[in-house]
This record gives sequence, C-alpha cells and structure tokens, in this order.
Amino acid sequence: MKLLVYSFLIISFIFSYQSKENGLAAVVGNKVVLISDLNKSMTDLGKNFFGVDFSVSQLSQQEYNSFKIDVLNLLIGNKLILLSAEEDTLISIGYDQINSFLDENIQNLIDFEFNGSVSAFESSFKTSVADYKSKQWDEAREILFVEEKKRSILQSVSVTKEEVERSFNFYKKENPKTPDSFSFTLYETPVKPDSADFDEKKEFLFNIKENILTKKTTFEEALKKHSKRTPVSDALNGWWLRGDFSSIFPKNPALEKKLFSLNVGEVLNPVTTRLGFHLFLLEDRAGEKIKIKQI
Repeated sequence: MKLLVYSFLIISFIFSYQSKENGLAAVVGNKVVLISDLNKSMTDLGKNFFGVDFSVSQLSQQEYNSFKIDVLNLLIGNKLILLSAEEDTLISIGYDQINSFLDENIQNLIDFEFNGSVSAFESSFKTSVADYKSKQWDEAREILFVEEKKRSILQSVSVTKEEVERSFNFYKKENPKTPDSFSFTLYETPVKPDSADFDEKKEFLFNIKENILTKKTTFEEALKKHSKRTPVSDALNGWWLRGDFSSIFPKNPALEKKLFSLNVGEVLNPVTTRLGFHLFLLEDRAGEKIKIKQI
C-alpha cells in the first residue's frame, strides 16, 4: 500500500505538460493518460459536481489549472491501481462481466439520453451499438479491474469515530448546513376500497387492453390518456433484471414470472399491487433483462 501511494506521488510530480506534442498527459508504467482523456474527464466530473451546464471555459485560469491537476492526479491514481490489479492473481475479470457491464451502461445511456431510441443513439455517435460496444471494451475492462482492486483494498480499511470527528471539524466550513428539524405525530388510518371499486377498475383496464389488441388504440395513446405520470410510475418503466422486480412487490411474487413469460409487444392482464392498478407491456428483452412500460 505504501508503495502504491509513493508511486502515485512520484509520478504525479514528474508529470510534464510539455508532452502536448505527442498527445500524452502522463505515462504510468505501460499505461498512458491522453490529453483527450484528461479533457473529457474534466468535463464529465465538472458536470457531475456543478451540473449539466458546466463548462471548463467558466473557470478562471487559476481554477482551471487547479482542477486540471486534481483530475490528472485522479486519472494517474486509477492507472496505478489498474497496474496493481492486473498483477493481482486474486482478481479476475471475465468476458461475461465486461459484456454485462457494457450492455447495462449502453442501455442506460440510450434510455436516459435518447429516450430509449437506439436509432437516435446511433445517429448521434455515428456508429452502431455493436461497434460502439466494441470500442468501449478495453475501457470497460479497465474500469472493472480498478473497481475490483479498490474493493479489495478497502476491505481492510476501518474508520474510527475520532477520525470522522476530525474530518468534520477540518471541513466544517465546507459542510452543508444542517436543515431545520421539527417533531410531529403521524396517525395512519388504512383505507381499503370495497370490492365493487376493484372490479370497476379492473374492468376498465381490461377494456383498454381489448382496445389495444383490436388496434382501436395503441399502448402509447392509452398511456397518455389514462395513466397519471408520477416519479414512482416513471421508475417502474424501463429495464429490469430478473429478481429485482419481485423485491419491489414482495406481496406479488408471481408478477415477475408473468412479466418474463410475456412475448415482446404482449400486454399482461390487469394487475393490482401496493401502488395501485397496472397494465404492463413488455417492450423488449435482452437475456435476463426485460424492458417494460405500464399504465
């Protein structure tokens, strides 16, 4: 561990900004940090910390230089951890891990940045999903190696109460203010609708499904017309791994099995959960993952 930290300090110190001619920001063993990697990381980290509208051009020259050195040291540290991870015989990253990692991250990118449109993704990146995945393979492998090594290092790390207090006092001015607190008493009165209400709602959803099957309407049109959009309903839409859905609805253990048994484009009969009444559509399937949408 001491050798790792020492190497990090040495390499950070001997880094030369004069390497711009060959596109290198730093060399760590047989690994390199390209200037393009550094610039991209500065932008990505800046957006994570300061919001999506962040641009390095907003920084003063002093802030820019300081931020650049901090990000560079972070990248160099990751390369050092990567070197150590590759030499660690206890760490092994296989094809399936990399493939699953890339599939999940690319799908999240498509869902959140391109509203689930693969064609929009491919148009923006000017490449197919398969080619994009191939180009990201080595980087994904490095990320997984680094994260696995970090976990193995941190397993033996413990933090005492005194260390937490010292850290809090040292960064006291930078810590966010504690929000105002108050006390209250909550009385909960369960309300259970009668069977007639349940039957009426289910019949209504069955009618919607019938209209979809007979092509009198589409699922999207029914969703816009009859479904109330909330953060909870939005969270249900999208990709789910087998096993995750049943943990959300433990009182509906058969629901996940029914969803995974659907064919793509098929609509499940109305279902009642703790959140209300649902009409589920299976949009897509990828291995042990399904993409659903619900009214």
